[in-house]
Amino acid sequence: MKILIVHNNYGKYSGEEAVVDKMATMLQSHKHTVCFYRLTTEGARDKISDKIKGFTAGIYSHTGVKGIKKILRKEKPDIINVHNLYPFISPAALFECKKAGIPVVMTVHNFRLICPTGLFMRNGKPCEQCLDRKNEWSCIKYNCEHSIFKSIGYTLRNVYARWTKAYLKNVDMFACITEFQKKKLIEAGYDKNKITVIPNSIDAPCSYTPTTG
Repeated sequence: MKILIVHNNYGKYSGEEAVVDKMATMLQSHKHTVCFYRLTTEGARDKISDKIKGFTAGIYSHTGVKGIKKILRKEKPDIINVHNLYPFISPAALFECKKAGIPVVMTVHNFRLICPTGLFMRNGKPCEQCLDRKNEWSCIKYNCEHSIFKSIGYTLRNVYARWTKAYLKNVDMFACITEFQKKKLIEAGYDKNKITVIPNSIDAPCSYTPTTG
């Protein structure tokens, strides 16, 4: 099986990047063919012009849409595994996957499908206002990113994705990493039949001998 992994790298190597790389290695070890569509945020926050580009691309990225169309034509994958789409790929790319008739599995690393910051936290405390209100505008009200520019950008890209139903229409299966995540997606209106739980893996020995004492 040929699997296309789609991921927008963060500025620094993160846990998501580690999971993406580990997943690719595991798939290849099981004789699957893995190809990538990866963009990066590295160096994209240095200039005002770069920040504006990231702001608009998170809502709709022409680069991301064009790039995903090109890689789909070139690689013709059997399935697509999506990770982070922000800011330079954007959820708009999911519509191209749907048009191509290729099933999409999205690995859900955080709460960004519901909460613009992805954390369900505000000022160091748990916050689920975006879930409770079924909208993301609280992110601007409380300036959850501690930068009004970022808070507006994060909110608008989430709102646009929700209005266009980018995830609901185009993702065939959501792979959460915890049962709690799954529960919150269901509360947010996602189809429980399209959500599964696949915890992050760890390196472990092939055999285990229990200790005594």
